[in-house]
Amino acid sequence: METEKKLSELVVLAYQKKVENQFITFEIPDSVKIEIQRELGLDCTEYCFQIDVYAIKHIFKEHGNITKETQRGQIPITENDILLIIEVLKTPDLIFSSGKSKLGKDTLTFIKEIEGRYVVIQEVRTGKKMIALSSMRILKTKRIKIT
Repeated sequence: METEKKLSELVVLAYQKKVENQFITFEIPDSVKIEIQRELGLDCTEYCFQIDVYAIKHIFKEHGNITKETQRGQIPITENDILLIIEVLKTPDLIFSSGKSKLGKDTLTFIKEIEGRYVVIQEVRTGKKMIALSSMRILKTKRIKIT
């Protein structure tokens, strides 16, 4: 519960014009570590998840606009959606390698069906041993069983 409270505080900070980057970290469940190992061949036993204010600002700016997201066939991200990131990361329906970030780092996509399909993009930061939030989307889709 403490992690969710801290995430809520980061959401509030993300609305401020100028803010120093702050972040939270939390443990990666063993079942998720196994999937990451399968996808990337990465031993992430010492890794943790990270969510920072800059990533939340990016999500609101790029994926929070009703008009733009509707044109993309997606649902705009709200504060309540950001608060679901922890659930998506800890209990995803699907994890897969999704190429490289703009900085050349491996990325992972986490998908979870929660009243629509939530997609969370994570960036692997091997130097800091973090799997860090990069972006998020909510896709409009028919109910499709993920196996």
